[in-house]
Amino acid sequence: MGEWLLPILCGYAVGAALGLTGSGGSLFAVPLLVYVLSLPIAVAVPTSLLVVAVTAALGAVDVLRKRMVPLRPVLVFALTGIVFAPLGLLVGAHLDEGARIGGFAVLTLVLAARMWRSAGAAEVVRAVRSRLEWGGGEPMCRYRAEGDMHLTARCALALSLAGATVGMLSGVFGVGGGFLIVPALMFVARMGVHQAIASSLVIITAVGGSGALAAGGAVLAVGATVLWFGAGSAAGMLSGRYLAPRIAGPALQRSFALMLVLVACLTLGKLTGVI
Repeated sequence: MGEWLLPILCGYAVGAALGLTGSGGSLFAVPLLVYVLSLPIAVAVPTSLLVVAVTAALGAVDVLRKRMVPLRPVLVFALTGIVFAPLGLLVGAHLDEGARIGGFAVLTLVLAARMWRSAGAAEVVRAVRSRLEWGGGEPMCRYRAEGDMHLTARCALALSLAGATVGMLSGVFGVGGGFLIVPALMFVARMGVHQAIASSLVIITAVGGSGALAAGGAVLAVGATVLWFGAGSAAGMLSGRYLAPRIAGPALQRSFALMLVLVACLTLGKLTGVI
């Protein structure tokens, strides 16, 4: 019983976080895989990418079916991320394990602070997004009268840089990148928040899948643990999506930020031997 129960419970926590917030599930995945399921970080990172990618794919199928995703900017973003995620894995493989875990903890603290500050500010973001410009000049991406995006060189470059950043961070730290993808799409492609969240599910699926495939041997070596972890994550995603509309957004976001701070502190405590 213990061989499958613990991975399912850990996966459920990851999927529920992803389902409730639309991002951030992988910030729980790596610590759980390393400190609870006792996987080395070289295996935990691609395992996290695989599970988060598969979990995000459950939502991606739905948003694609409903035509909520503008394909041109999402493809540019995702293709660059697909290329850079395996490069991030290579960079991470040459980092000391302690430095990699420490960097993950610092990244988690930074994102927790950002999430806390932005709680309840969604209306402000939506109100000003149409004014976002690059260097005070033209908007980075423009839309035609028909509603489709005019993919200029400047727009494609901005989307590619954002995709490269997400891909590298995903490969090095095993994070899905939704916490970066959503604001990047809102800033660069001037998407509304709901369209950006829908698009992020497609991008997370592509980028996470790319990183996981690049380290396929390491993931397969874990065997049944990955399957149970993934099953728990899928169940958590469904539960999270059911509960999300019933929980106040700002309160949920601040609670999630506090949980991230706790995860980061526990990770640093384990790393330094304090805990």
